[in-house]
Amino acid sequence: MLEKAANHAFSNAWLNGMTGGDIEHGFITGALSSLGNNVIHDNIYGETPRVACAAALGGTIEEIGGGKFANGAITGAYGMLFNDLVHGQGIPPRKKGGNDFLLARMYMHFQIGGGDPMTIIASSLDFSETSQTQLGLNGMKPGDERSVNLFNSGVNSISLAFGKVSMVYQGNDQFSISRDRFDFNIEWQNGFSARNVGTVIGGAINCNLMLNRVATLVPLIFGGLYDVYFKGTATIPK
Repeated sequence: MLEKAANHAFSNAWLNGMTGGDIEHGFITGALSSLGNNVIHDNIYGETPRVACAAALGGTIEEIGGGKFANGAITGAYGMLFNDLVHGQGIPPRKKGGNDFLLARMYMHFQIGGGDPMTIIASSLDFSETSQTQLGLNGMKPGDERSVNLFNSGVNSISLAFGKVSMVYQGNDQFSISRDRFDFNIEWQNGFSARNVGTVIGGAINCNLMLNRVATLVPLIFGGLYDVYFKGTATIPK
């Protein structure tokens, strides 16, 4: 516990220094937050209560140190959520050979994945609420490949994650998906399309623009853009 607190203290001090804050203040708040979060994690059950307690603790520590309660609360909540996700409390562990699709897992890989590629099991993508017709895939023969705007099925976790992909029809309502890039690219020529709006929202969330300036550094330092490979096929009903 003490070693972990020391690591958090040094990393928080470094981040504070990088963003123009007070290094000593960052060291103290980092250590106290880490110790407090350990107590919360061991005694409070459920993600929502843990995050709420961590936010209250972080805000209190920040205010005692002369900072703003809101800033400490945001950082505390983010830190607890980050810890739960990394240590398997918020998302299932990785599977050998590929992962089931989960938007939270993709977010965390962008935060701390180091830019390494991710493999997703295509059959875990749920297309039951859409159809080949809605996605513009009707009339294809086995081996045919087509670019698909997933926002044609509406704004959902799959469309927010991938936007537009290339699919190859394998027969029997089965589609393989070509390598994609988790990169929030905007198609400027399409103006305020659903895809572009969703891409902007997804980019803001993944880059932590809605949190604070320290949080925005996490993907820049530990994560970043990455390639996505799809294993197997996905079922899309007619």
